[in-house]
Amino acid sequence: MSLSLRNRVRQYFTWRPVPAAASIGIALAVSIAFAAVLLVRHQRDREIANNTGDLATYAMMLSAHLESSFAVLEAVQNGVLDQLHGENVANEQQFVSLVSTLAMHDVLTARVAAIHYVGGLTLVDRRGMLVNSTYYWPMPYRDLSDREYFSVLSARDGPDRFITKPIRNRANGEWTVYVARRISSPNGDFLGILLGEINFSYFQAFFSQVAPQPDAVVSMFDLGGVMLVRQPAVPGIVGTAPNTGAYRLLARGIDRGTTRNASPVDHTDRIIAIDRLPHYPMVVSVSRSVDAILQPWREQRQYIIIASVLLELALAACIALVLRHLKGRERLRALEASLVKAEVDRAVAAESVRFNVAVNAMAQGLCMFDRDHRLTVSNPRFKEMFGLPSTLMTSGSPLAALIRGAVANGSVSIENFRQLRDSFQSASDLSHATSTTWDISDGRSLLVTLDRMPDDGWLMTVADVTERRRAEAQIAHMARHDGLTGLYNRTEFRDRLETVARLAARDVPHAVLFLDLDHFKTVNDTWGHPIGDALLQAVSSRIRHCCRDTDVIARLGGDEFAIIQPLDPDPSRAGALSERIIGELARPFDLAGHQLHIGCSIGIALAPDDGNESDKLLKCADLALYKAKSDGRNCFRFFEPTLDEALQRRRVLELDLRHAVANNEFQLHYQPLIETRSRQVCAFEALPRWYRPDGSTIPSSDFIPVAEKMGLIHSLGRWVLATACREAKKWPVNISLAVNLSPVQFTGRDLVDDVRKALDASGLAPQRLQLEITEGLLLEDAAETVSTLHQLRDLGICIAVDDFGSGYSSLSYLLKFPFDKVKLDRSLITDVGRRDQRDIVVQSIITMCNGLGMRTTGEGVETPEQLTFLQKHGCTEVQGFLISKAAPGKQVPGLLAELSGSAERLERRSKLVTA
Repeated sequence: MSLSLRNRVRQYFTWRPVPAAASIGIALAVSIAFAAVLLVRHQRDREIANNTGDLATYAMMLSAHLESSFAVLEAVQNGVLDQLHGENVANEQQFVSLVSTLAMHDVLTARVAAIHYVGGLTLVDRRGMLVNSTYYWPMPYRDLSDREYFSVLSARDGPDRFITKPIRNRANGEWTVYVARRISSPNGDFLGILLGEINFSYFQAFFSQVAPQPDAVVSMFDLGGVMLVRQPAVPGIVGTAPNTGAYRLLARGIDRGTTRNASPVDHTDRIIAIDRLPHYPMVVSVSRSVDAILQPWREQRQYIIIASVLLELALAACIALVLRHLKGRERLRALEASLVKAEVDRAVAAESVRFNVAVNAMAQGLCMFDRDHRLTVSNPRFKEMFGLPSTLMTSGSPLAALIRGAVANGSVSIENFRQLRDSFQSASDLSHATSTTWDISDGRSLLVTLDRMPDDGWLMTVADVTERRRAEAQIAHMARHDGLTGLYNRTEFRDRLETVARLAARDVPHAVLFLDLDHFKTVNDTWGHPIGDALLQAVSSRIRHCCRDTDVIARLGGDEFAIIQPLDPDPSRAGALSERIIGELARPFDLAGHQLHIGCSIGIALAPDDGNESDKLLKCADLALYKAKSDGRNCFRFFEPTLDEALQRRRVLELDLRHAVANNEFQLHYQPLIETRSRQVCAFEALPRWYRPDGSTIPSSDFIPVAEKMGLIHSLGRWVLATACREAKKWPVNISLAVNLSPVQFTGRDLVDDVRKALDASGLAPQRLQLEITEGLLLEDAAETVSTLHQLRDLGICIAVDDFGSGYSSLSYLLKFPFDKVKLDRSLITDVGRRDQRDIVVQSIITMCNGLGMRTTGEGVETPEQLTFLQKHGCTEVQGFLISKAAPGKQVPGLLAELSGSAERLERRSKLVTA
């Protein structure tokens, strides 16, 4: 609609509301009538559509029921055939003698006695002669070889089952379907036929019970459209092919669908739905008369018509009231017009009052000047901010007098006003305000704004921004400093480092130090975050004490710090500073009644020697820090180029390891463990080996830590468990399997499920599996770890502590969890037998474990003397090169045969190893 047309319509409704309201009322009345007609038609169509869908569903349900009825007959036949096959009938004489007895007649009669729709069961021999039937006893002479089913099933390559078309029974004249089953000997020779009959007279009564509505017609047809059953029954219609809706659908090749047709039987317009039995040549038809279907719709139509008439009447009454109201409004319009002018005058006066109140209540000082620079409007706040007397703030006072009063008061200087005037006069765009900030002698900051007015006058506003500027300064400080320690944060450190990089390009030396606190996480987890925060503040104070004012100190996050140190050009100063910091932080901290001990590791990069780019310096310092931590912590290391080379090698190793896990480049070798007394193999320990495609081998000590760091240890551990369990299933049942578990595997929640799946998939008994854990896992003392160990123990698995005595060994570990085995680290076994303190330690551990009911295993046994010592002092098992190196799985049988000899053979083997 164009703008001019919209304006005309708006004017028409405004100035002629009565005709407009009448027009709207007529349009609404017509719309209501039209909507009622559409609703009635929609309800009729929906009623027919809903009933059509219901009939299709009902036809499908009847089809499924009849299908199951026919399936029951075949189930009965299967029972008879199974009985005959159980007799192992091999020829015709055996078959006839078996089935022509009264006992078989009773069996057939009993099987169909409770199935009302089955006419009977009949047995025919291979010549087509009747030999038994539920209809007769004794059997009459009857030749059935002329039947279609006999000629089909007796053929050499005939089928096992044949279903006839619906035909009339020669005996009783009823429509019947025959299901014939071939009877064959074990070698496939044709012996006879088992015949079952289904009479449709049963379905006449069944349809009368399940008809959905009194007006419904339920019928059954064959695929040619011949009516077999009709409910309600009509004399003479069964056996014919009337031109029904079902017949028309079948004639078009449709055996499942719906249609509408005038029935030739009762001449009624009907909705028909048909559905074919999936495995039998019959179709079910369900129909209802359209007149009965639309009966609910007719009742709804009456209600819709009555509601529409009432709505039209209500609308007419409303329009009448609206017209009456509009005429009253026209009479009031003249009166309202007379009141508008007086209301406008009052509003102007009120607006003036509100303006004065608003100006006087403003937090900012405000004054307006005309084109002659004389005061026209001001507020009390302006007078207070500059300390002006009331005599100067009257209307008409010149600007020069106000300036002299403010300068005389001492709050501002004449230079402030000159600066503001110059800014205002030099502004290129006079339509925008000009602002400047005055830092006056009493410490306040005033934001002064000048804005030109349309009448060539101008407006001056003054705001006290002292607190805002202080807040902005505080925010700027917080953006560059750490909130906990007050040191520079990561953002400021990076900016300072960029400056160092630019200076390094001009050969100005600096040192970049990365600091990481040792054992801080233990303190934080033990005593809580408040103690941890207090410790960080104390650490920051000690670091400040060690540094000069020219050094840049930053906290990068967590327990990580960094320092930028000018070297002037003495590189040794970086090492001296690191030593001071390490020494200071090594002293105990007394916080909240706790004495806390931590350490510090420092990595140092030198600019420009190690680089003149910020990222390169950060990388070098980080590599040096990693080296300090690797060398035992609580020390400092300078960056060396070899560290970068080691990092590159590690990255290549990580890439190759990821590819190796994906492509299964690993193999398992198995090292035997023998009992010290019997000298017989009792277990094999599975050890992963990585064979690269180029033929090189990577030791497990190199790739296992990398796999743990990358998170690949979970998938690698699952592969080791599954593969080792499958291999161990091939061993003798008295030999166990030992598998090492990484502490990282306990961080996931799938370890117990992985072990259970490996055992289930391989069929290995849980009692034959030994899982070995390290002391590092026990150090964490996590409740989840103990829970996981108990779950594994509940499966029947043996739990062993590996490498006991190699690290932070504590006898309390053996009391926290009931381990089954303790493996003594090879470092304890190396020098046993020399009658020194090491012998006493090993002997004590073995004695204690035996007293606790735990088996012991000596690792790294390489000499007969070590074996003799361990056997003498009660060590249960031994493992090492004296027994055998680890071998691939395919060599385990041969290794078992080689080690199954006597102690003398093991003694000869030890001599070969030591040689």
